[in-house]
Amino acid sequence: MALSLFNKFKEKEKLISKYLLIISFAYFIIVLCCYFIILFKVNLQQNQIATLKKDSSNYSADEQKMYEKDFSKYKKKIVDFSMLVNSHNVSSNVFSFLEEKTIPSAWFYNFNLLENTSELNLSGEAKDVESFSRQVGLLEKSVYIKSVSVLDSRVSDTGGVLFILKISLDPKIFSYHSSPIVLNESK
Repeated sequence: MALSLFNKFKEKEKLISKYLLIISFAYFIIVLCCYFIILFKVNLQQNQIATLKKDSSNYSADEQKMYEKDFSKYKKKIVDFSMLVNSHNVSSNVFSFLEEKTIPSAWFYNFNLLENTSELNLSGEAKDVESFSRQVGLLEKSVYIKSVSVLDSRVSDTGGVLFILKISLDPKIFSYHSSPIVLNESK
């Protein structure tokens, strides 16, 4: 009897082992199929992504070229404009300097600035000889002026003095900044 129980137990064990082997094999086949399905889907999506990237680069390349062309035009305009502004800043520095160093009884009506040689030719008029002398003296005292040459001066019919000055400038004048005007607004 013990032997028959043992045989029954052995048969049940063989049967369970068979079922477990079949279930394990089925599970392995299912996992293998899932792996290949996922591998196929990943490959398919990578192909779609590559196609979309290629298409988007074709579409955006034309657009990007158009934007780059516009950008280069604007960049050129900005560079040209900054050169223009910088050249005006140089002359505006000289204008600020002259405005500060001009006495009320003298005025200039012709201005010729040669930046490369740092020379300034001025034509103007002063109220009288004394005003003309004060104006020339004030310009000569400036640290931004190397020398002042009077090319021509004559008394006009009205008693004023017409003059032409040739001024040799120190290159530091091109970075000259006038002192700001402070208004006292006490009420």
